[in-house]
Amino acid sequence: MTRHPPLSLGDTASVLPEFLRRTLARLDTLQGWTLIVRHAEREHFPPGSFGNDVSLTPHGRRQALELGARLQGRLAGATSSPLSRCTETSRLVSAGAGHHVEPSTDRLLGDPGPFIEDAELSGRAFNAMSLKELVNRLLEPDTVPEGMRSADAGCSDLLALAREALPAPGDVHLMVTHDAILAPLLTLVAGERTGDLHWPDFLDGVALSWDGSDLLAVVGGELRRIGGASWREPDPLCPTTLWWLLTARCDLACHHCYLRGSSLPFGEMDTHAALSTMAVMRILPSGHVVPCCHSVASQDLMAGFHTLFYRPLREQLRSSLLCRKKKRPLDVRLTASGNEACQGCPLLNACELGCEVVAWHDHGDLKHHDSHHCQLMRTLFDLIEGWDYCENGHV
Repeated sequence: MTRHPPLSLGDTASVLPEFLRRTLARLDTLQGWTLIVRHAEREHFPPGSFGNDVSLTPHGRRQALELGARLQGRLAGATSSPLSRCTETSRLVSAGAGHHVEPSTDRLLGDPGPFIEDAELSGRAFNAMSLKELVNRLLEPDTVPEGMRSADAGCSDLLALAREALPAPGDVHLMVTHDAILAPLLTLVAGERTGDLHWPDFLDGVALSWDGSDLLAVVGGELRRIGGASWREPDPLCPTTLWWLLTARCDLACHHCYLRGSSLPFGEMDTHAALSTMAVMRILPSGHVVPCCHSVASQDLMAGFHTLFYRPLREQLRSSLLCRKKKRPLDVRLTASGNEACQGCPLLNACELGCEVVAWHDHGDLKHHDSHHCQLMRTLFDLIEGWDYCENGHV
């Protein structure tokens, strides 16, 4: 990482984007605000990379310090994408504001963000088109690339995160993210479906608040009131079942168990932490809250899930992240699998290729069919076929 000498606000005149300065001027003290911005100016990406480790330029560091100075006395907290250019921005803003609490990170703001559902499949889309073209595909529900989520769905998660972080009236909570994550939100706030017109510059962004069910958004100094948006945050989950998986330290190695010790690199809660955990979802021994214990079959499948220590359960249930790992539509899976035997199977509509996570665990491929489910369905079908005859008294 490039090292820069310390900078102070007095080193330069205002370096903030004009749109951001107008937005800051409109943030009244009657509301609490969540300010979501793109990170400050960064170094250029090395050729052929995503630039995960690039740092801010000296100009970018001045931008972040000035933003902090303008938020002095109002900054209640900061959250950023885990990537270094975002964490560096949030730390400098906090320092400029005299806020001495270490900013937190959230992978919903980047790495992978709210629009990635399958890292492998979405990677093809990133390699095949420009970021702006990709964002425009997300904005049209019928053109979303495979392995990705629509702008409507992803922005619902962003809004849920922003509302959870909403501070007391007069205060501001800062969130630092990336252009490809912020652009769809800015576009939907503007009531449009063309991301090219709303691509954020460094430290451009939007301030959000709520008045009842209405979303208040300030962009470039203009206040918008948005009511009844179809992409507003989802209702909190209301689970009714608890699966508390206490430990993976079992001396057996049952094939059907996905919590064998060798599959859990996350560690385990100690007794005190475990006893203090009160929840209504599947909880791994590490404290991760997941919709299905089979998720541990892959680090990619675990992406986006948090421990109870990192993010309280109440916040996790208000987000749709726990519902993100849903199966892709059957026709999409069937085409991707290339499995001719499945295509001609009379049980396909009932089987639906089984569980993708089990397929990953057994075959190392999400596109493969679930062999265990296939055998189970065939066995049940043979039993039922001999059972449902009139002479057996059943119809």
